[in-house]
Amino acid sequence: MAEKKTPVENKKLLLVALALGLLVVLIYNVHIDRVRKAGEGKQVYLLKARYDLKKGSKITAKNVERYAVSEKLVEGLTGLIVLDSEKALDQYANDRLNQDVQINSYLTHQSIQKGEEKSPSGRIKAGMVGCPLAIDPNLSPGEILRPGDYVNISGEFQFSGERRRYYGIIEGVRVLAVGGQSVEAEGPTVANPGVTKGVRSYRTILVEVSPEVALKLADLTRGMTVIVHVLSSDPSAGLPPNAGKIDSELEKLARTAKLID
Repeated sequence: MAEKKTPVENKKLLLVALALGLLVVLIYNVHIDRVRKAGEGKQVYLLKARYDLKKGSKITAKNVERYAVSEKLVEGLTGLIVLDSEKALDQYANDRLNQDVQINSYLTHQSIQKGEEKSPSGRIKAGMVGCPLAIDPNLSPGEILRPGDYVNISGEFQFSGERRRYYGIIEGVRVLAVGGQSVEAEGPTVANPGVTKGVRSYRTILVEVSPEVALKLADLTRGMTVIVHVLSSDPSAGLPPNAGKIDSELEKLARTAKLID
């Protein structure tokens, strides 16, 4: 006579059968989904207007949505903006429409006007100029100096009745370029977080000064290689009180020697 199973054992067997059934269904659905995606091909994104947009409107995530489609669906279609990923919209962030676009219309390359790239000179503050200074590459600060940092400048002079020695020329001036390399105002240092790599050796730097100071600086440093002293980029350090101005002692001596007017 067959042994009768208890209600508890029957319940366990039922739960196991149910779990196995659900697992089979899950595996089947995953397999079907993979087959469907393989048939669709790679997924790409089109840009679609969320509402009516006027000519001159800037493209943003608020007025343009990314519409996912199969890459096969856009094959053969020319002119449409097709993105490889959702984040690819960033490359059009500063662009504007050069024509009206109706709601739910897809953006084309002809419908946008690429934003103009800013000139590096746009990083010079209004009313200021960039002044180049020659540096002995063997005495350059190296990679520690980045565009956006502040420096003190000194040079070697010999005035009447005195021995040849170094004088401070100007303090607290902002560096615009190092060895001809300039970057956006954002960089990895506190002063300039966008700089990712410094220049190891260089012969010139470009500093930001007023037009009046630039003329004096050019006269004082004519034919000279200057010494650069890098200031801390810690915001709490602040700038010297005479920042951006020719050292008063040096200026008096230079005027007497007729190096400057």
